[in-house]
Amino acid sequence: MAALRAKAGLTQRQVAEQAGIPVRTYQAYELEVREISAPALAALDEAMGWNPRWLLRGEGVSIDRPVASVVMGLLRQIELAVHAASPPISTQDKLELFEFFLDKALSGESVSDREIDRLIGLMTNRGRT
Repeated sequence: MAALRAKAGLTQRQVAEQAGIPVRTYQAYELEVREISAPALAALDEAMGWNPRWLLRGEGVSIDRPVASVVMGLLRQIELAVHAASPPISTQDKLELFEFFLDKALSGESVSDREIDRLIGLMTNRGRT
């Protein structure tokens, strides 16, 4: 689980919050000191696209995430970052940002909140000098 989380560029807290699992419980799952519950498996599959069969037995592929799930997750991630941007970025910039990160996500690369925030910062500072 730690490798999947790291590949996604997320912290334990971020994964736990996205899946609706208490942080300490998620940490115990990741350290393998607690067996993953069925509801937690379902939550991790829904939120992260992590294949429950792979999490339990190492069978199949680790990430079984349909494209729609990737798109929706990326949209939420970008929308949260854009909402916090000051000054706001244009609709065109938001579209370019989404297209850039969608290409990365669909090719299997991780998209981190830090990377999104960095690019939004560059976009908001373009006109200031």
